[in-house]
Formats: sequence, C-alpha cells, structure tokens
Amino acid sequence: MPIELGGDLLRYATITAFLGAGLQALFWDFPLRALLWDQSWWNWCVELLGFSWTEWVTSLKVDQTIDGVGKALGGLLALFGVTLALIRPEKTGAWARVFLVGGACILLLRSFLIWKEHFWQIGQLLEMFVLMGAPLVYLTYLKRTDGVGTKKGFLPHKWGAFTLQGTLLDVLSSKPSFLSSGERAGEGKSQEYPLGWLRLLIALTFTGHGLYAVGFHPVPANFVFMTQAGLGVGEDVARQLLFGVGVLDFLAAGLLLLPWRRAWLTGLAWIIPWAVLTTFARVWSYSGYVEWDTLIYQWIPEVVVRLPHILLPLVLFFLARTQDAERGTKQGGQKP
Repeated sequence: MPIELGGDLLRYATITAFLGAGLQALFWDFPLRALLWDQSWWNWCVELLGFSWTEWVTSLKVDQTIDGVGKALGGLLALFGVTLALIRPEKTGAWARVFLVGGACILLLRSFLIWKEHFWQIGQLLEMFVLMGAPLVYLTYLKRTDGVGTKKGFLPHKWGAFTLQGTLLDVLSSKPSFLSSGERAGEGKSQEYPLGWLRLLIALTFTGHGLYAVGFHPVPANFVFMTQAGLGVGEDVARQLLFGVGVLDFLAAGLLLLPWRRAWLTGLAWIIPWAVLTTFARVWSYSGYVEWDTLIYQWIPEVVVRLPHILLPLVLFFLARTQDAERGTKQGGQKP
C-alpha cells in the first residue's frame, strides 16, 4: 500500500466525523441542554438575562433558540465535511485549515456536552477520543507534510502561540516519550504521521468501549439488543459475550501502548474487525425492528459517525506495515 493512503484515510476519517456528528445534530439534537438546563451551572446567567429558572426552562422561545443554535452547529459540521470531501486541503492552501479547526472545535464542544450528559462517566469520555482526535491528527499530518502551508497560516503569525497550530498541533507533532520507542526504526515517509498519538487515541477509545462492555458502567441497552439481534441469543448470553469482548478490548488497547510494532498489529487484528462489526451492526441489527425512516434518520448517522473507529486503526495498520518495509529496506541496503 502506498504511504499516501494513510493521509487519504485520515481525510476520510475527518470527513465522516464531521458528517456523522453534523447529521445527528440536524436530525436529532446537539446536546446544548446538558449545559444550558443545568441550574447549578447556568442559573447566574439566567438571572442576568432577567429570567427566573422556571421561566428559562419552560420558555418556548428559549427552547427554539437552543434548537436553532444546535442545528446551526450541526449544519456547520456537515458543511465542513462536505467541503473536505469535495476539496482536498493539500491542494487548496492554508484556508482549508479554517474548516478543520472549526470542525474540531465543534466536535470538542459536542464531546464535552455528551460527557456531561452522561454524568461524567470516564468510559464515555474515553470512547470519544477517536472522534475528537481524527481532525487533529489530520491537521498534524498536513502540518508535517506542508499540506496546508505551515508558513502561511490563516491567522497572523504573531497570533501563532494562541492557535491550534502554535500550541496543540505542536504538542501532537511531538512524540509522547512513553509511546515513541517503537517508532525509532521508521525513518522514512511514515514519520510524517503522529503514530504515538494515533495509538493513544485508539487505545483510549477501545478502553472506553471495554468499560461499558464489562459493566464498569451500566451496559447500554443497545449493546445488549444488537448482540441479541445479531447473534440470536438471549439477554444473559449477550451480557456474558459483551463481558468477554470488553476484556479483549482492554488487551488490544494495552498492546497498542507497547513499544513494538508486532504488538500493535496483534491488537489491531482484534480492533479492526470488531470496529467494522459494531459500526455496521447499527443498521443490520435494527433493520428488522424499526421503520425505514427511523433507520435512515437515526441509525445511518450512527454508522457514519463511527467510521473513524475503523479508519484510524486502518491508518495505524498500514503505517506499522510500512515501517516494517522501511526497516527491511534500510537493513537490505546495508548488506555488502
């Protein structure tokens, strides 16, 4: 596989993250109420606006405004996704970073709200790291390859310390010391990718999956239903199978954190097929139980928003194999 395939997969992961989250907000809801209807957080602002709390949460105008802002944020995400699908940032200059950074910020806000909505469950936070990280990893790749013009950013250079390019991207462009040992042998094109952070994002996401599957948090009803519908088993068997899956998720995540590419590939041998299965299970598990409009409006966006769970592990898989090839080429070139 050509090394450029990794960049394409990162782009597709970013597109599907934006599109899936955007469609969910447009068809259903952007979880702004998790913040705006929390009296302990928001009462001071409500009083400044001249409302009592009861008036705030029962006002039709306020409710419609919250809906409108949520739809606007979802529309922006979908627009960013469609734009990146039609126009390659590598060929359009630094302005493309506006879409990437804007979409990344909306995804970060959405993830924070969902985490709060789920009562700060650590598994929910971990589960969203691939989705949050996909555009940031793609930005880092573009920065390393000058794909969006790192010398001509879309903000003035003197603002660089206050931008993602000047802060977060610089962090992502560095290699986390506890993850970098396995990258030392790769000295070719694969070094254009932030492999250490990529491994960490995937490991955290599948650790989050595992926490739900083993019952550390309440097992989601849709996990149990999809297992029952897909395998034709009862609830007790479905929960036992999910527990086993959770254990395998932990093992695979742990392998990604080890400093050996063979360990990564072993972990990915579980992660990639399981990600494919669980992503598309949203459609085939519910296809015989819900109306077609519900399947399209609810479960198709659920599939799209989870495609980065497949695409980022595929990037890591191809790059790990590429590093093996680069190492073999280097060693072969040293032979007399």
